[in-house]
Amino acid sequence: IYFWHSLFCFIFINYAITNDLDAIGYFLVSKNLDNFSLFSTGFVRTFSSLFSKYLGFNLVSCFFIFNLIGSLGQILYYKNIQPFIKKIKSNFKYLVLLSVWLPTMHFWTSSIGKDSLIYFLINLSIYCLYNLKKRYLLLLPSLIFIALIRPYIGITLFLSIAIAVFFRLKLPKNFKLILRLLTIISFIFFFYLGTKFLNLDIVLNISNLDLVFDTIE
Repeated sequence: IYFWHSLFCFIFINYAITNDLDAIGYFLVSKNLDNFSLFSTGFVRTFSSLFSKYLGFNLVSCFFIFNLIGSLGQILYYKNIQPFIKKIKSNFKYLVLLSVWLPTMHFWTSSIGKDSLIYFLINLSIYCLYNLKKRYLLLLPSLIFIALIRPYIGITLFLSIAIAVFFRLKLPKNFKLILRLLTIISFIFFFYLGTKFLNLDIVLNISNLDLVFDTIE
């Protein structure tokens, strides 16, 4: 999977340079980054600066850092679909396995940018859900990072998981109490990020309802 993914990384590097994509801009900005941010594109630039500015990595090396993260996301995806594949009795399961090798998935998660990070974190979150009692401490940071990079995805995932935890899973009372406290804190955090992302903290009032809908659209 890693070598297949890396092939598309080489292709994307050439594509990005030729078309002057955002990935090139992220790298150039990160080399001289002074104002650190962990929100949206700022997260990508700050993360990239750890390698470009402080470790002296060149463009290709930084691409391959993100390529490695995207590869790990694809490996986790393969792990996540295995339980479903085992339940398929027909040869259809081989068709499902082909999804692991989808060129577009490998292409867009091999570059400097949000996609490789988000893809890894989403698959890591799903992997944690398979054994929540042992992996819940890994799940929460994953959701927080997702919310920082793409708030609307983080909010959607968090609410889905919260519903599953409270209404479907049979957990000890003490464990549920801890999760409920974490849920309240996390919801406030995600809601704050969401309103910031959509600029609703500025336009969210009755006199600006039309502007709210325009913003969301």
